[in-house]
Amino acid sequence: MFLCDSLNFDNFKSGKQFTAYQYTVNLNGGELLKALPSDQAWYLVLQNSSIANILEKATISCDLLKGEIVSGTETPPTAKALSVFPLPVREYCRIQTVGPADRVEIVDVLGNTVALLQAPYVWKPSAQLKAGMYFARIHSANGIAFVKVPYLK
Repeated sequence: MFLCDSLNFDNFKSGKQFTAYQYTVNLNGGELLKALPSDQAWYLVLQNSSIANILEKATISCDLLKGEIVSGTETPPTAKALSVFPLPVREYCRIQTVGPADRVEIVDVLGNTVALLQAPYVWKPSAQLKAGMYFARIHSANGIAFVKVPYLK
């Protein structure tokens, strides 16, 4: 699950680099309370990771509390320029960031880490890894940025 603004939602849909305001892996029920930094449009993107195994029903409700007082300041992270090449990945790809990254990982569509990369950020998929869609997840002081990384064998 992640929250993003309209520009990043459009980038996500078109397979471009995007930044999530908040990213949560494996949310198994409960409440999620989040103060949004502005009154612009925000998008909540959910994925049922168990859909391949069993059918599950998700009930989602959203209460928007306009004008609530929130202590502290939060601003959405802004993605630094990021490039991944070559795409699609066949044998390897190089991930370049502008500015320091705290952590760079390759994750599958369920958010599971398949590789934790060290600088220089080069991903060489293991022979056991299935072809499919993966994401480079870049953690920095500015937040978390994502870019789609298709892998073909």
